[in-house]
Amino acid sequence: MEQYKYKNIVLFLLLLVGVSINLEAQVRNYSLMASQADWERLNFNPSYMPKEAKTIITLPLLSSTSVDLKLPFVNDKTFKVKGDRMEVYADEIVRSLGNQELSAGLDLNLLGIAWRTKQNFFSINVAVHSSAYLLMDKELTNTVANGNGTNLGETIRSKEMVLNANAWGEFNFGFSSSLLEDKIRLGTRVKFLVGLANLQSKQNELSLKTFDQGDRIELGFQDKIYLNAPIKISDNKGQLDFDEMSIERNDLNTFNPFNNYGLGLDLGLEYKFYNRLSLGFALTNLGFIKWGEENATQVSVDIKEDNPISFEGFSFRRRLINADDPMKRNFEEEDNELEEIQKQIEENSRVERGLVYKTYLPTFYNLTAEYKLTKTLKAKGLVGLIDRHIKKGLSYELALTTHWQAKSWLATSLSLSKCSYQQPALGGAIMIGKGFQWFIASNNILGFFGSNLSPNAYLGFNIRI
Repeated sequence: MEQYKYKNIVLFLLLLVGVSINLEAQVRNYSLMASQADWERLNFNPSYMPKEAKTIITLPLLSSTSVDLKLPFVNDKTFKVKGDRMEVYADEIVRSLGNQELSAGLDLNLLGIAWRTKQNFFSINVAVHSSAYLLMDKELTNTVANGNGTNLGETIRSKEMVLNANAWGEFNFGFSSSLLEDKIRLGTRVKFLVGLANLQSKQNELSLKTFDQGDRIELGFQDKIYLNAPIKISDNKGQLDFDEMSIERNDLNTFNPFNNYGLGLDLGLEYKFYNRLSLGFALTNLGFIKWGEENATQVSVDIKEDNPISFEGFSFRRRLINADDPMKRNFEEEDNELEEIQKQIEENSRVERGLVYKTYLPTFYNLTAEYKLTKTLKAKGLVGLIDRHIKKGLSYELALTTHWQAKSWLATSLSLSKCSYQQPALGGAIMIGKGFQWFIASNNILGFFGSNLSPNAYLGFNIRI
């Protein structure tokens, strides 16, 4: 029974292949970009040089952890709590994903040490990054949620959809230097990367056709999916096999992440016009990961429009949450239909092993301006572009932060940020300590309480000598 449920979940995800998932690595902590959070400042611009400390140390599991979630399907329309019962509305969940960003990011700074000489600053850091990004076509999600009765006789097409989710380890070495009596600062960081897991898709086209009679929906799509992880997904004939999907011990033993390697580079520049004003430019996260043939699998699926997948009365609401549905067809009829869909996908698939391919890190282009209002109060603004290396083009990010150093051991920050596919967000941070320095921050404080759950949190610890 559990295996059957697992197959249905995988099949349902494949049938919703009109999604776009892209890597969103390294959570951007806007509330800390004008603070003394040294590692976060280096992530924004590698030319950063702290004035107050000569040596900075981070410790394993105590250094810094960033978590960023955007879950638009968690809102007051998708579920209601009545007493000890919670009712979930699957159609509202699907509808809420239309043209809304769904993402999850986790950054873990494992170990780092940085030191400063008279004019130079050096840093060594080990970190782990993972993140995923989801964006679905609104017209497609509305059709799935409302049923084909709302779009009779229409054909919905989605082209050039992209799927790319990664997890990797990083070792980086940074160097920055000041020139012209500290008016100019230049910096760079070289990154050595080890790929831990990858899943990406290069979809050519998806078509969803409805009929005037409202009796069925036909789905056709072409897709190539690349996987680099210890998961078995095919049979001996080289076709996708839902019954064979598993993570086996021998797969784990033979999986070697060091066959997946890459390089990255950060570049930064800061120029001080006056004692109060400085401008900066940074190009960060320029790099790639080459996924080795020992772990790589390519899955090609080609469901042509002249032989599409046909839905005749299938209920997503009933299948997902087992809710009562006015449809007359019973589960046995739907099960037979699902078996036919699964068989059709398998017969039109091809699985190949031993392919080498590359994925690219999202590259950030930042312009910043920092102005000291008083000795203890300063403001910093950022205008940035994110190149995810997909055909959808560039995304933007805007942020404004004020930082108040109330005491040598106490500081606070407030931030206002706006990124593509997101609502404006209010953030805040508090920094406690001087030699032993703690940071607690969030880019989106209201995200813990809003109608769409979008929590963001940062916890960091530095030893500054």
